[in-house]
Amino acid sequence: MKQNRNEKDEKRAAYPKCDRLDVLIAVCCGSLAGVMDVLLVGSLGSFKGRAIRNSRLGSLSDRTTDELVMNCARLAGWKPREGKENNISSAIGYFERNFKVNYDQKNSLETGGKLALNTKNHHIKSLSHMPDAAGLFFSVLDQFMGTASFLEKGELIRIDAGSNSIRLEGKDFPAKLYCGFCNWLGHLISDVAGSSGSRGNATGGRGMGLAMPFSELFQLCRFGKFQIEKDRQDLATLMSRVYMAGYDARSFTAASYVVALEEMMVRLLWAIRKTYARGGLMVRRSMDSSAVLQNPQDASDLNMMLLIGNGTLCLIDGTHAAVKSQGNMLVFVLHMNLPAWIRFSMLVLKEVGTQLGTTADTLTAALWEYLLQVDTSLEKRQIEAFYLRVRDSRETAEHLFCQFCEEEENRYQEECRLLDACTDPSASAEVQARRSAELARGLGVPEERIIENPGKLDRLFGRKYRKTDPLPMEEENK
Repeated sequence: MKQNRNEKDEKRAAYPKCDRLDVLIAVCCGSLAGVMDVLLVGSLGSFKGRAIRNSRLGSLSDRTTDELVMNCARLAGWKPREGKENNISSAIGYFERNFKVNYDQKNSLETGGKLALNTKNHHIKSLSHMPDAAGLFFSVLDQFMGTASFLEKGELIRIDAGSNSIRLEGKDFPAKLYCGFCNWLGHLISDVAGSSGSRGNATGGRGMGLAMPFSELFQLCRFGKFQIEKDRQDLATLMSRVYMAGYDARSFTAASYVVALEEMMVRLLWAIRKTYARGGLMVRRSMDSSAVLQNPQDASDLNMMLLIGNGTLCLIDGTHAAVKSQGNMLVFVLHMNLPAWIRFSMLVLKEVGTQLGTTADTLTAALWEYLLQVDTSLEKRQIEAFYLRVRDSRETAEHLFCQFCEEEENRYQEECRLLDACTDPSASAEVQARRSAELARGLGVPEERIIENPGKLDRLFGRKYRKTDPLPMEEENK
């Protein structure tokens, strides 16, 4: 009973103990962030050609991305003509010319009609254009294999792009791997702010940038029926249309500003309150996750406040999106703050794991025990016999390996002894020659290639014997 009580006390110590003021602080921070999301983020795309993009933070993110592309171009050697120093189309064109790849197909004709591809969706369908680990993997793979990888209707489609004149530079594999990485990164920079053609036309459009990180996973979700006006489409098609409507990586970054601000406000106010409640400097600890985790109670309280604050932000964001969408799921997603919902899901999973504690470990162990359960005696005997065979095989392999190492060590020592004898300065030239011949025979050198005396050396180089030369060994023996 005492042990059970101690375990319960330890679990209770890890539970959050947020009071009303902590909850009020989290709700206020989340509400303020939600209002900013409605006023400054708003919609991040357009629907049926009607621009509903009224996002001030989205415009800020677009301008920041343009500045980033131009700064990267200057570092890479971009030298624009006079008057083009701040021309984003010229900077994008520099990357497009210098970081060409073989997987940049833009329409169905270039893919041989194997998939429905156009200039608006080829970034989200091409796996190599993803700004994440999967994109890097498929980019390097496609550059080495001369292929292009796409996701179409939940299936992986790879087409042959070997006829393309683009080839990886480098003399060896590491050099080619490095060039493949540089091509992937440079090509992403050329696409993150749209193409040079779309940014240089008279309409002044923002172009089709890169898709959100890991959004390629949505292309595998061929399920669900979501209402888009009079059509009902699955999740993969819905997210493709969300990207084509303008919700790209730049929009994702713009929405992330509000999430980052909300979390910083919660952490700062929590630290200030703890400072006055306990004394001591807590501000730095609130920003350092490893320091916070040193005190389980502090970590639990802070995580709960972050969860409440982010939940409040998501509640306001979801309500705003539902009001604006009027049942249209495409408009609903365009008004959603996806980074906030992703962060909220992560916080929920973290809190569930914290609350379960050892219960989760117990359930996992019970699951493994159930999956690996052996019922019959025959199965037990078979497993024991298999274990014995594995053990015997391992012991035999270890014995053979030790024997092999011992033989190789003895052979190496013998060769070293002969080699030292061949170069012994106290021995005569004839003795050194005989020892050298013995060493050569031990190493498997053919007899006709072994030089035992100066006579064989003369015959090898075609030099006639002179009286001033020392007598060959055969003549000395005679």
